Amino acid sequence: MPYKYVCTNCLAIFKAEEEIFKGKTCPKCRAGNLTTDGMKKKISPKRATDLDKALTWKPPRVDEAEKTRKAKREQDIRQRRLANYLVDEGLDESSSDEFEDEDDDAWAPPPNYNIGMRLTTGLRCACRAVYPHDVTYRKTASNRIGPSPGRGNQNTVMGRSAWAHVGGPDYAVNPKVSFEWCHLIADSLGGPTVAANLVAASYGCNTEMNVIEHRIQGRTELSVEVIAHCNAEHNAEMIIYTVRYPLHMPIFTRNIDAKNENFTQQDMDDLIGELNTWFRAVGLPQKKQG
Repeated sequence: MPYKYVCTNCLAIFKAEEEIFKGKTCPKCRAGNLTTDGMKKKISPKRATDLDKALTWKPPRVDEAEKTRKAKREQDIRQRRLANYLVDEGLDESSSDEFEDEDDDAWAPPPNYNIGMRLTTGLRCACRAVYPHDVTYRKTASNRIGPSPGRGNQNTVMGRSAWAHVGGPDYAVNPKVSFEWCHLIADSLGGPTVAANLVAASYGCNTEMNVIEHRIQGRTELSVEVIAHCNAEHNAEMIIYTVRYPLHMPIFTRNIDAKNENFTQQDMDDLIGELNTWFRAVGLPQKKQG
């Protein structure tokens, strides 16, 4: 009956037929010239067989299946990063190859983009108390939240960029003080890319709308109505954003200054807090932040 021993190098337990084990090689770590003769203990044939199986040494090999799984995990991470960007921007996956045609040609988003990268620093956002007297043109869009209908190119639909339409600062110089085409009902909420659903508004205004859209995306039980008060065709001054949970009260309403240039981290946190308070009031679960 064999004896049980312990390797002094790797502490592996193994068997040997000799009662005194010297000058042999450990079957696990391959350390040689072992001199220990301690821990002699006779073991049963079954236990000896188990030790044989456990200590059967195999050279390392490349696990092709693990390589495939790792590559897929890395691809999933890249796709999630892109998806986070698209969600934050109110886009869908079909838009991922259209960025070169948008206003922000000079500002290509990095793979790990998130809405926090749109936030400004310094002054908080503010909604003007008094608007120009010529705010007489109004655009309204409403629908039940649904899947994206597919996204067209805003500049192509509107004939030119938003900053060129407004006559504001060049977007390529500093997008955060310029203007963008904003969907009244975001593409991610089921809104089409058509002139009736687009207005030119500030970068800060679009960021504020993005935060709301991200929190309600996929909630098909909700309906949205957005009213843009404009001083000229497609040129927004103020946006009233309303979210309803049919047959439930209260209604969520947000007044957004369409010329506001500022939207900070604190502004986003406060807005998310208001939305979460509303979710609780109408009995809806809050969406996890991220």
